[in-house]
Amino acid sequence: MKSKLNKFIAVMLSCAACLTAVAGCAPRNDNGDDNKPPEETPGEVVDKSNLPYVSELDYLKKTDWTAEWIWADRSIPNSYVAFRKDFNLDSAPSVATAYISAESKYYMWVNGVLTVFDGPSKRGPTMYDGYYDEIDIAEYLKAGENNITILVCYNGRSSNSAVDAGQGGLLFEMEAGGTKVLSDDTWKVQRLRAYKNQSLLRDEWPNYEQSAMLGEWNVYYDARDSVGDFISPAYDDSSWDNATIIGKVGIKPFNDLYKCVTPPFAFDEEYTDIEDAQSYLNKPFTSKQTINIDLPENMQFSLYFEMDAQSEGLRLTYYTDTYISQDIASFKDDYITVAGEQTYENYAWRTGTQIIMEVPAGVTFTKIAYRESSYDSEQTGSFESSNEDLNTLWQKALNTLKICMRDGYMDCPERERSPYLGDAANQISETFYSLDENSYEMTKKTILTLLGWVTTDNIIPLRSPSQTLNECPAQTLNFLTVVREYLLYTGDSQTVRKFYPLMINYLKLWEMGDDGCIVYRPGTFMWTDWGEGADDKLLQECWYYYALTSALDIADRLSIAGDTQFLEGRIQSIESGFDAKYKKAGGFSSGTSYDDRANALAVVCGLAGEEDYALVSQVLKMQEKASPYMEKFVLEALCIMGEYDYCVERMLKRYGPMIEDECSTLWELWRKEQGTINHGWTGGPLTVMSKYFFGVSPTSEGYESYTICPQNLFDSLSAKVGTVKGDITLSLKKENGVTTMQIETIEADGTLLIPKSFGTSVSVSGGAYERQTDTDDYYVYSIDGGEYTVTIK
Repeated sequence: MKSKLNKFIAVMLSCAACLTAVAGCAPRNDNGDDNKPPEETPGEVVDKSNLPYVSELDYLKKTDWTAEWIWADRSIPNSYVAFRKDFNLDSAPSVATAYISAESKYYMWVNGVLTVFDGPSKRGPTMYDGYYDEIDIAEYLKAGENNITILVCYNGRSSNSAVDAGQGGLLFEMEAGGTKVLSDDTWKVQRLRAYKNQSLLRDEWPNYEQSAMLGEWNVYYDARDSVGDFISPAYDDSSWDNATIIGKVGIKPFNDLYKCVTPPFAFDEEYTDIEDAQSYLNKPFTSKQTINIDLPENMQFSLYFEMDAQSEGLRLTYYTDTYISQDIASFKDDYITVAGEQTYENYAWRTGTQIIMEVPAGVTFTKIAYRESSYDSEQTGSFESSNEDLNTLWQKALNTLKICMRDGYMDCPERERSPYLGDAANQISETFYSLDENSYEMTKKTILTLLGWVTTDNIIPLRSPSQTLNECPAQTLNFLTVVREYLLYTGDSQTVRKFYPLMINYLKLWEMGDDGCIVYRPGTFMWTDWGEGADDKLLQECWYYYALTSALDIADRLSIAGDTQFLEGRIQSIESGFDAKYKKAGGFSSGTSYDDRANALAVVCGLAGEEDYALVSQVLKMQEKASPYMEKFVLEALCIMGEYDYCVERMLKRYGPMIEDECSTLWELWRKEQGTINHGWTGGPLTVMSKYFFGVSPTSEGYESYTICPQNLFDSLSAKVGTVKGDITLSLKKENGVTTMQIETIEADGTLLIPKSFGTSVSVSGGAYERQTDTDDYYVYSIDGGEYTVTIK
């Protein structure tokens, strides 16, 4: 029998309009038309007077463009347009910085070498503008004749993660050794009619279901209309048209361009053969078959194949096992053959653990492979303990994080690709313990984008960029608390200082009640968490208080005056009224029932003090209502209360099915069939294990001071955290009643806390350290960089 939640999902998804209404999952019905970005009139300068914070982005805006936007003679949604430019250089340059933008995505080859894959970042940094890339391509240039080829994919529709400019376009500007290469009407252009769309196929267009939350399209490629190897520098493009100049930078429809602070995507230079496909190679298909090919793991990839077809016009259809998620469709692609040998790469990236191919009779595959691409950030953190299940969970959380990062943080890569602030908040915390500093650039971009999207009403939108601008306080307040974390972990005071006024003005939107607590603010998207029993009012009280204290801490650290009275006044007001309003005999509640996530958040935000821990603990041991999104805070509360053993027990119980499942990523909900198999908000255990079990966290901006507090949970532990000052590593082993820790730290003011549960005798040797006054629970040492050996008996 279906649960009430599943019944609700079924009802929602049975509606004829569900694909245009659903935003992420069935209850996220936030795609109303009330708050769409304004439409524009081409050829004019856009009025941004409704964006009070946009000037904070001026340092990223390039205004000295000499190149112009170019395109083909017509702009049609879902079209691929190729551009080529030949030029000569007297010598190979040491530096050749190219400034590039395109609507919507581009792929660039320099002298036949793929140099950019799936650039630039999705539009836009404001509701009007776009991004540009800054890339040094000197290593690909040579003395003499050179060629640049760019393939632009124009989506031509807005989505939950991008805003359409209403016109396809390419902008390119470079100076190399005194030679300028600018996009103008000397570039050759060709709309590649092999890429079919509705305007070309009309009634023959395969109108597969697809989520209206996506801006990208299915790909339909007819090799019979291929123009040949246009990527080759030697290709003859003399029959191509000259490009049409669309207009200058700074006017509609493209408006201003801001430098994208995130790096270009990483991609494999070579294709990787799919091992599971080997049995299908060099064997003619004599009848139509559907084959399933396993990928090594869930990843972002582009499919590549080589085949021999007996005749032209044979149709190959392919998609992945994530094509349908919660009855919402993502991508299904088609390839039409020519007769004979042929090769093809489907540049549009897809995700999944299995490729499903509907193969016609008459083809023989000689190669089936993929090109992996991803956000360019390397793993720097790790966690390997004597508990293999926890190790698996940590790694799956990292896999999920990486597959939900691309143009920005996203909830999932299949049906939405949307930058929800709540999902991003959980993901950002994970990056601090797992990925290198490139990941911080994505957080920086997320923060800065809000400065370009918030209007004079000071309402922070749930997603930006997006075609809808709904407010979801439960997720936004979560995100505000993570801005403080970003300051501590990265030391990027410039970005946080720019964001701070917006943070304060958003917090001022709340009204206070006579009871000292807030007046509940529903926003325009009244969503708190999946599942039943969410105590919306108590959760918002805790989130709001948590955001207030985060803002006050930022102001103190950055010496920002002017709002202290407002922040302290509201903090004190809520503290004085909280217990009277919410504290009950069985826990904290705004009504008569108790919610594990709300009680946990009361601990995490600090409204529940040590005297309340026993009360909260009984709620957390009786309730399991939290979704994977909010479960992170339940686990965190257990650690704050010192209940590490139960934290491990609950973590293994709730995530057990995900740990045991063959999927390499973590699901949206507790049952695999209820949502996506990889969801950005689910990886909270990674943060909990590294921050609390390993015990590493900064106490001042940019790790100028920090603590290490490993917990007595494992017989062995090898863990690492990459910081802006270097790596912090720990190797722990218990043997014959003795615990030995090898610790390598950064040069900063560190505090090493050793739980007394390890033993009664402690010795430390190695780098500079000083024994401090112990607490009831910990042996305390000051450390200042170097390697240490800790022995406990």
